[in-house]
Amino acid sequence: MTVTLSQTEVMRIATRTGEMVRRLHGQPSVVIGIARSGTAPARAFAEGSGADATLAISFSRPSSMGSRGKIRALWVQFIPKFVRQLYKNLLFQTVVRLTDAAVTSKRKLPQKQYDQLTNLLNTRRAGPVVVVDDSIDSGGTIRTILQTIAEIDSQAKLIVFTLASTLGRVVSDNQYTLVSGEIVDFVDGDLSLLDNPALLGEAMEPNASGNSVANQTDLQLFLDLDGTLTSDSFRDAMNSLAKLYWQQKAYSLSIKLAFTRSLKKLRLVNHRFLQKTLDRQICNLSPNETESYLSDLAHCLYQHRRPTLATIASASAVKSVIVTAALNAYRPAIEKAFGFPVITGSGPDLDGNWIEVGSDFKIEAISKWRQANEKGQALLTGDTLIDALAADSTVDVVIIPDWDRTGLSTILGVSSWWQTSLKKD
Repeated sequence: MTVTLSQTEVMRIATRTGEMVRRLHGQPSVVIGIARSGTAPARAFAEGSGADATLAISFSRPSSMGSRGKIRALWVQFIPKFVRQLYKNLLFQTVVRLTDAAVTSKRKLPQKQYDQLTNLLNTRRAGPVVVVDDSIDSGGTIRTILQTIAEIDSQAKLIVFTLASTLGRVVSDNQYTLVSGEIVDFVDGDLSLLDNPALLGEAMEPNASGNSVANQTDLQLFLDLDGTLTSDSFRDAMNSLAKLYWQQKAYSLSIKLAFTRSLKKLRLVNHRFLQKTLDRQICNLSPNETESYLSDLAHCLYQHRRPTLATIASASAVKSVIVTAALNAYRPAIEKAFGFPVITGSGPDLDGNWIEVGSDFKIEAISKWRQANEKGQALLTGDTLIDALAADSTVDVVIIPDWDRTGLSTILGVSSWWQTSLKKD
C-alpha cells in the first residue's frame, strides 16, 4: 500500500512535530538532517521546535554510491513513474529485507562531516539531539549516525523523526514516525528538490530564542492498550504461554491451549471463556515459569508497540497511565514493557467473582486517579469515547484509527493537549 504526501503536507507535519517535541522533551539543541531528502523536513522541524542549531549531513546510502548509484540514477531517469511505483508496491520491501545484511553493514561518516558534527555537539547547549530523514528502509544510515553521535557525546538524548519507516522498523527508543510498514509517495517529486545544495554540511547559526524548556504542569496521558498502544496484548499473552509450554515440553498443556483457541475461532466459546482459561493457566505456573513467561510477554508487547505513542508516553513532560481490559494476571508484563502503571484489569476478585473491565470501569478509574494526582490537561486514547466525554471536560478524547499505525497524525491533531504557550525570548 502507498501513502501519498505532498511537499506542503510534509513541511507542515515536520513543523508541527517540532512544536510537539519541544513541548514534550524541551527545546532541541541540534537538529540534524540527512542529505538530501531529509534536510528540508529537518529545517521545518527545527523551525517548529526552536532548535539552537541545525546541520545537514551528506551521508550517501549504499544504493546511491558507486555502480548501484549509477543504476539508480538511470532507473529514475528512464523508467516511467508508474513502473517505479509498481516496483515500490510489489517488490521494494522484499528487496530491502533480502539486502538487509549488506545495507546495514558498518559504515562511517566522512571525516569532514565527522569533524563538523563533533564541533557542533561539543559546543551545544542542553537539549535533545534530533535526527531527521524522509524514511527508514533498512535503518542502516540512521543507526550509523546515531552511533556516531553517541560516541562523540554519550550524554546526548537522541530523538528520531522520519516521515516513513518502510518495514516498520524502530531504530530509537525516542522515535516519531508518520507512516509505518508502507511506502510513501511524495507527489511533488523527491524531497531533495526542496534543498539548497549550497547549504549541505553547513551548520546554521544558533536560534536566537535560547534554550527555554516547557515548565507547565505535566500532561496526563491515559492509554488503552489493545489497538492503541500495542496491537493485540491478549494474542501476545496466549502466544507467550504456548511458547513456554513448548519450551517446558508440556505438550499436553500446549495441545489443550491450542484446542481452546480453535474453539474460539470456530465461535464455539466466547472471549470471556478464553480469558478465564488463560488467567487460570497463568496462575498455575510455578514462580520460575511465571518470571520467564512475563519476561517474554513484556518483550513481545514492547516489540509490537506504536513507536510514536510509546515515545510520547515516556516523554519528560508526560505522566502516562494505562487503562485496559487486559488480564490482571499479566499486568506486570505490561508495566515492564512500557514503564508506567496499569490502573485497570480484568480477572477474579478476592471472592473469586470475575470482574470484566468495560468503559465505565475505565472512566471511574481515571477519575479516581486524577483526584489523587494534580489535575492538568489530559488526553485519553482508546475506545471509551462516549463515557469519557461525559466524565471530565478537561480530558481530551481521541480514538487512534487503524490507518494511523504510529499515532502521530492523530496526536498532532490534539493541539490543546500538547501545544506549548511559552513565548519566545
